[in-house]
This record gives sequence, structure tokens and C-alpha cells, in this order.
Amino acid sequence: MAIDEVLSVLTSLSFASGLSRHTLTALAGASVIERLPAGAIVFREGQMCPDLYLLVEGRVSLQMHVPGRGDVAMLSVGRGEFLGWSPLLGGGAVTATALVSEPCMLIRIAAAELHELCREDSKLGYEVMTQIARALAHRLLATRLQLLDMFADGRSAPFGVQPQ
Repeated sequence: MAIDEVLSVLTSLSFASGLSRHTLTALAGASVIERLPAGAIVFREGQMCPDLYLLVEGRVSLQMHVPGRGDVAMLSVGRGEFLGWSPLLGGGAVTATALVSEPCMLIRIAAAELHELCREDSKLGYEVMTQIARALAHRLLATRLQLLDMFADGRSAPFGVQPQ
């Protein structure tokens, strides 16, 4: 897919609102668009994932394996949200399985290439990391709200933690 097509899709996302044209063009150059059907696995918990993903359309369920309970859906993500940011922040294994719950379109960004772009261009790196920090803060808030909802329903908390 041409960089112009990826750039057009990328700029339609709220993630792009804080990024310069230079940064958006560089991101587009390290990216491709993928379409996945419901039931597809984007990546699996514990595995190394060489890419980051921005969700353009559809829904993806983030699941974690809980001993004695199996795979548990922890969060559902939608348009404009990041998936698989671990490779950019240190190359570690991903911490959840991403299961496509509704057919989706994703922008797949090569983490090694993006990491190199950030290292070579500090302004680009600052812009990208600021947007990722915002996305992670949003994800943390969503997770906290989900935990509060679980406690309010009287259900036990995940991983055997009991509400006080």
C-alpha cells in the first residue's frame, strides 16, 4: 500500500492530532494497513511481537491467561487505540492476547523501524512517545474503571485479590 494511503488513514485517527506532518509521514513509511476477520489473533500473550498496531475500525478484545480460569477478557479496544506497544518500550513480550472480536482494519507499525526513527530524530521521538504516553494513560484509566465496576458488582477481583 502506498505511503499516501497509510498517511490518509493515519491522519483520520485522534492519535494523529498531536503529531507534525513530518512525524505522520515517517510513521506512514514504517506502516502497512491490515484487515483481519473476527476470531483472528493479532498477537499472543507471552510472545515477542515485532509490531505496534493502531486500530482503525472494528473491536479487539485484550485477554490474559489466568491460572484456574483460562483466558479472561480484560478490555475491549476500538478505533484509534493502540495495541502491542511493548516492543517500542523495550522489546519485551506482549502482556495480553489480542483477539479480533469484530472485523477490523489495523495500521501495523514496525516497532524496530519506529524505534530507530525516534532515536535518530528527538523531536519525532518526543511527539510519538507523548502520544503513546497519552494512550497508555487512557488504557490505565479504562482498566481502573473496569476494576471498580467489578468490585461494585460484588464479584471477586481478578487474580484472587479480594475487595476490602
